[in-house]
Amino acid sequence: MIVAAGTTLEDSGILSGLVAEYEASLAGEISVIGESTQRVLDLGRRRAAAVLITHAPEAEEAFVAEGLAESRQPFAASRFILVGPPDRVAVLSGMTPEEAFARIAAEQWTFVTRGDGSGTAAAEEGIWDAAGIEPAGAWYESTGLGMGATLQVAEQRGALTLAEEGTFLGAEPMLTLVGASLAPSNLVENPYHVILVTGAGDAARRFVEWLISDEGREALRRANQAVFGKQVFTAPEG
Repeated sequence: MIVAAGTTLEDSGILSGLVAEYEASLAGEISVIGESTQRVLDLGRRRAAAVLITHAPEAEEAFVAEGLAESRQPFAASRFILVGPPDRVAVLSGMTPEEAFARIAAEQWTFVTRGDGSGTAAAEEGIWDAAGIEPAGAWYESTGLGMGATLQVAEQRGALTLAEEGTFLGAEPMLTLVGASLAPSNLVENPYHVILVTGAGDAARRFVEWLISDEGREALRRANQAVFGKQVFTAPEG
């Protein structure tokens, strides 16, 4: 069975922990593909993956509207954080996301965007829109890469970027970049949904049911502790 998921879940290490526990306890065999949300949904359209885990609600809702999903259910949530060189982050901390992005654009501080159709890229676009800014120019660079690789590019360029918290924490020991303590905002909330592709079959259905069950939520808690030592990806209540 093939599970396609956003690169943030793969790069952070959280999904591999969940899959390993599922395979060990229920004798299933799962192959994980890490891609941007746009590519994950394309895999679903081509029936090249049975289960999709993504974090771009509007794109997911369009997928469901096409009649391609047997179900779409909340799986977990994390948050996005603005990261960059310590001196720049010190200036931006305490601002709202919109204020921070407006300051970055005004100063033309180098900002690295994924620009790859990912949930992270969509969230970043939402912040620029809220700030009333269309970023362009030499200071705004697109990688077209996943979260882990984009963090490495930001590190090399001494740039700012919007990162999923779990992936940043996983890469943090190898980075000089630090996270900005921005004011709380729903613009940096990061909900993930698990989608069962229509016609995927019983094995895929069992995995989805396990992910959203009490047992799956407990496995997510254990995976968080193993990878981060704290809860970064939180399960929905219920």
